[in-house]
Amino acid sequence: MEINAPNAAFQAEALLGGSEQPSPSVTEALKIYFDDIAIDEQYNKSDHQKYQWRKVKRLSISDFVEAVGDLPLTDMTCDYAQQFQRYRTNRHLGNVRVLYSAYFKHIGEETRPNPFRNMFFKGKTRVEVPAFENDWVQTKILVPDTLSGLRPDLQFAVLMLIETGCRSSEVLNR
Repeated sequence: MEINAPNAAFQAEALLGGSEQPSPSVTEALKIYFDDIAIDEQYNKSDHQKYQWRKVKRLSISDFVEAVGDLPLTDMTCDYAQQFQRYRTNRHLGNVRVLYSAYFKHIGEETRPNPFRNMFFKGKTRVEVPAFENDWVQTKILVPDTLSGLRPDLQFAVLMLIETGCRSSEVLNR
C-alpha cells in the first residue's frame, strides 16, 4: 500500500491498528441495531409485525436526522438531545435513547453516558377502549348464523376475540 506523505503518520497508525474505528452515523447504527443487536426482539414476529416494529424506529431516526443531522454516535451530546427534544416532544425520544444505549452496549461501552438518559415523554399513549356490553354481544354477534358469511377461521377468530379480549393483532398475527 502506498502511503501519502501528508497523511503518513495517520495512515501508518491506522495500518498498525492504533487509530479508533470511525463511529457509525445514527442511520448506520440503526441498521446495526436491526441486523445485529435487536434480533431477539424480532424473533417471533411475523413479516408484517417486523415491518411495523422497524417502521416506528425508522421514523424516529428519520425525525432525529431531520432535526439534528446524521451525526456519528460518538459526537452526540446532551445539546443535540435537547435540540431533538425541542423539535419532537414525543415517544421518538425513547427510540433514539434505546438505539444509543443498545449500540454502545453492543460494542462493549455500556458505561458511556447516554445524552437522552433523563428525557422521557410522559404523555398518555394508551387509550382506554370500553368493552362492549354483554347484552349487545349476545344480541348482535352471538345470534345463530350471524357469522355464517365468514370463513370458518374468521368465525373462530371473532369468537376468540370476544372470549379472550385479545387485540386482533394477537389473534390474527398481524
